[in-house]
Amino acid sequence: MGKWLNRSSLPLVGLILGLSLIGALVTVSIGDYGSCTQASSFVYLRVVSGSSANIPIQGAKVDGNVQWFCAADTPSGYITQYSSVKSRATPDNGTVYLGTNSGNYSLSVQYQGQKYSVNFSPVAGEIFLVILNLPTGQVSSFSCALSSISECLNTTDTSPAGSN
Repeated sequence: MGKWLNRSSLPLVGLILGLSLIGALVTVSIGDYGSCTQASSFVYLRVVSGSSANIPIQGAKVDGNVQWFCAADTPSGYITQYSSVKSRATPDNGTVYLGTNSGNYSLSVQYQGQKYSVNFSPVAGEIFLVILNLPTGQVSSFSCALSSISECLNTTDTSPAGSN
């Protein structure tokens, strides 16, 4: 009789523990992540050739992640959030949209067997454009208070002195 009770009670114990764990995770996520408000920006990466003509490169593979900090009721006063940057290849204009997160970006760009690392933090509330010149690996960044990415691209094509 004792073995029957132990075996039949295992699923019930597992169910209770599982529901308790789900409740704890929901409580933590509501308490920690629900208060995380972040100013967004529109973040783009453009891959160009290293020549002075800045010719867009098609087919460079871009992926990586972004991290940012959120205020929380923890001993450190914040929690770290992470998000992946969706893997994609640059189109014919060499420019990919990375998202709206204002945080610390860490990207990997692969092209013709070479791998380049690109790290940056965009300015919140603006269009933020990062330009990677290949094969040199030189990175320039621009904050554009303009209404569209095409205006930002046109401005950065004619005025490279605005780079950081």
